[in-house]
Amino acid sequence: MVVGKAAKKDNTWQKTKSEKTRSIILDAALRCFYERGYNNTTTEKVAHEAGVSRGAMLHHFPSRFDLIKATVHYLHGQRLELFEEQELEIHQNAEHSLINEGIDAYWKQLHSPLFTVWNELRVAARTDKELHNILKPASRSFEESLQKVSASVFPDLALSEEFEKANMLTTYLLEGMAVNGVSNGAQADAMVSWLKTQLRTMFSDVTNINRTTASMDKAKVTVKNVTAKRATVKKAVTKSTIVKKIPAIKTAAKKMTAKSATPKKTTAKKATAKKKPIQRGKKL
Repeated sequence: MVVGKAAKKDNTWQKTKSEKTRSIILDAALRCFYERGYNNTTTEKVAHEAGVSRGAMLHHFPSRFDLIKATVHYLHGQRLELFEEQELEIHQNAEHSLINEGIDAYWKQLHSPLFTVWNELRVAARTDKELHNILKPASRSFEESLQKVSASVFPDLALSEEFEKANMLTTYLLEGMAVNGVSNGAQADAMVSWLKTQLRTMFSDVTNINRTTASMDKAKVTVKNVTAKRATVKKAVTKSTIVKKIPAIKTAAKKMTAKSATPKKTTAKKATAKKKPIQRGKKL
């Protein structure tokens, strides 16, 4: 038992060490992309930046493709984590979602190295097919995750019919401004102010709903959806079982029909008048 516990503890330590080394390498890759650019980043430079051996790099990422793919997913995870942490911190004890403060926080995030790296990769992907094939599904996954996180962070606003449109307007406007260098000055301030006004108008249908109530309603809806899903699955399973049995039922029905249509074989002798045997020598 002691040996078993020691081995388990050793495996846990090795796993933790491996995960830490992997994170160090991915952080180094992000720094290299930010400081040197995508095209000037190699696995050797990343290994040097991370302070790990070539062997350790190859152990975690056998090829540059593996490193790039993992870095893109790591970058998206970092962006989502930053967004959620800052927005939740702003909304501590808030009765209603704070649109102005929420927009300011997101606008600030678009000036961080994380978004700069993301934009660097998008530009490079135009002429790099391998990178393009990595970014396309990763971008779709990020957008879906951001939508879910936003609904969790802004539970009251998520009940609005305009929630999805509002998210698209916010993302495309602010990211577009950040990419084009419109990050400060009178023009940037005017556009951000206009966006806040538009969002308050779009969310006017949920002004009477607070965050706590919205979270409770969302939980009820989730339970309802889960129950409905289970009922659907059960119904589908029952239907599937019946469908599977249909061929056997049809076969049995055919046999019964054929049996009833076939005339019964007569086993008994035909009912005919019995002829008396002629006795020889007796006159008729």
